Amino acid sequence: GVAEDITERKQVQHGLQALAEASWELTGPPLFETLVWEMAAILNVKFAFIAEHLNGKRARTHASWVGESFVDSMEYSLSGTPCEEAWKGNRCFWEDHVRQHFPDDQWLADGGIESYLAYPIWGLERQVIGHVAVMDVRPMAQDPFWGGILEFVALRAALEFSRLRMDSSKKPLTE
Repeated sequence: GVAEDITERKQVQHGLQALAEASWELTGPPLFETLVWEMAAILNVKFAFIAEHLNGKRARTHASWVGESFVDSMEYSLSGTPCEEAWKGNRCFWEDHVRQHFPDDQWLADGGIESYLAYPIWGLERQVIGHVAVMDVRPMAQDPFWGGILEFVALRAALEFSRLRMDSSKKPLTE
């Protein structure tokens, strides 16, 4: 038992160190892409993304990793998706059969997605401003290591979303 606890702690430490080192000086799109790519690589999943919540029940991805490459940013409705739980401020996990829980989510069906894990991204005023998620075509075991990685990415994304919002509020309305 003790050896397993130490091994898990070391896994988390190494994963978090890799994420911190890779993203330390980055901002904007390069930061989001690095976080998503590192998260997918560390956790060995096919899908990973960071999304910002918009007005209503909509979200826009800032970086998405699918298989072997990044895909273009997309805007989508959160209704009827597992992402809707993160929008409500919940950590959400489906070990397997996630498509059966969300039969109207075409993206899950098209990707053959079997499992899903997401954490909300909290803003400075303690409101949910986005979420970070990983998905795979295989079942996922519940693992505290994964939670540590997603929590780190959610925190780093929250700081960057806040920085971007402050920067945009400083720009003059007219040139």
